[in-house]
Amino acid sequence: MAFDATRIPDKLKQAYKEKRCAVLVGAGASAGAGLPMWGQLLNLMITEAEHHLVISGDKARNTANCFQIPASS
Repeated sequence: MAFDATRIPDKLKQAYKEKRCAVLVGAGASAGAGLPMWGQLLNLMITEAEHHLVISGDKARNTANCFQIPASS
């Protein structure tokens, strides 16, 4: 879902300007920009580490299992 500033209520914008509230953004906010989610990022890092022989295939699988993400094959 793309960000649409016109959908922000005026009262919320005013409260933010007056420092009466804060904006909390979850990890999935950047997914709309095509960036990976946390699990996808970990999987990419594990895959690259294995590809560049930084870690063995066993270590890659064990690490993926620790984070409960599917290991790439």
